[in-house]
Amino acid sequence: MQVGSLVEWQVNGEIEEGYGIVLDVNDIHIVVYWLRIEDETHLSLKDGTVCYPMDKKEISNLVEVVCK
Repeated sequence: MQVGSLVEWQVNGEIEEGYGIVLDVNDIHIVVYWLRIEDETHLSLKDGTVCYPMDKKEISNLVEVVCK
């Protein structure tokens, strides 16, 4: 996962509403700034950043979005 990657949060196979942009990646944390999808066509900024620990459980839930 690299800075600038678009990611989504996955829980038990279901995707929650919202995507994020990776702001920082280091040996301990991934920092993500969240975006919310509104009206299915527009992205808007959502307040705040979230830090995810670099452990297998958290990383398996944070999924990089591949754009085609």
